[in-house]
Amino acid sequence: MRRRLFGLGLAIVIAVGLGGCIRSGMLMSKIEKEYPPIGRFVDIGGKPQHVFEIGEGAPVVFIHGASANIREFTSTLSPYLEDKPVKQILMDRPGLGYSKRVKDADRLSVQAQTSHSIVETITNEPVILVGHSYGCAVSMRYALDYPGDVKAVVMLSPVTHDWGIGGMTWYNQ
Repeated sequence: MRRRLFGLGLAIVIAVGLGGCIRSGMLMSKIEKEYPPIGRFVDIGGKPQHVFEIGEGAPVVFIHGASANIREFTSTLSPYLEDKPVKQILMDRPGLGYSKRVKDADRLSVQAQTSHSIVETITNEPVILVGHSYGCAVSMRYALDYPGDVKAVVMLSPVTHDWGIGGMTWYNQ
């Protein structure tokens, strides 16, 4: 009897798990149809990274916060700069939005390196970095690792240090 109940319980758990996976895939497909990529893809180490460029002029790079994407800026700050002489470079950080995750993407150094590699494919001019929340920590690491490639860093609601281990770190990066 116990064996039968265990088997039934296991079958229910498997069915619920599979149903959740199917539902998640359907929801993701719906979201991707409603909000398709708005930019182009840049290959960084075999991993496509989503980038969106607006305007011409001095390069300003936007680095979004935790669990966000390019669209964090497209309806907030970006429209205010459309008539200014700047080239806005917005990107989905590795593993977020439409950018593929790179190895060790949870490390600030890897986020900064990948962001720098993306920017290098677009411009060879020093850039102004605009970071929001966790994007500020990425921006600061970028500026520390590539000081000759950065004119300034603008921080909006900054998180300036690695969030460390434990707690919700896995979710926020």
